[in-house]
Amino acid sequence: MALAALSAAWVVHSELKRYGYNPELASTMVFAAAVGGLVGARLLFIVEEWNNFLIAPLNYILTGAGFHLVRRVFGGVAAVSWVVKKNIFMACRRHIVAPALALAYGVGRIGCHVAGDGDWGIITKCALGRRLYERDCRVGRSNNRCALSAGVRVHPTPDLRIY
Repeated sequence: MALAALSAAWVVHSELKRYGYNPELASTMVFAAAVGGLVGARLLFIVEEWNNFLIAPLNYILTGAGFHLVRRVFGGVAAVSWVVKKNIFMACRRHIVAPALALAYGVGRIGCHVAGDGDWGIITKCALGRRLYERDCRVGRSNNRCALSAGVRVHPTPDLRIY
């Protein structure tokens, strides 16, 4: 996550300079996106799992699960919009942030894949299929189980998403 944030900061800094805004806003924007993304992901995870959350709230607040990209984007976008609402025109915000978001997503995906934390596609017989190893199915992942057994070839979803 740190490498993704640093790469995003570099791109946002360059884009702010290119559009004539203060490039020092880059660190504030990236920090807001990181914190807002984590908080937004946690809140949306709790909302999605509301019935289970009511039964055991601490299990959902303190878990490492629920930090899916889509949830992080909502919180990150809201936080960045709130931080720069007076400094940057709305249309320019999108042009400044879009390349950084794409790069950070790719870097984050590589990190997930290297950590063995990726989401795997459907079972395939394709030559591009990736064979799951025991380390890919170990207990302790965000879903606490592996739906597929080791040795099965699956569509390499994480590999394709980084492009």
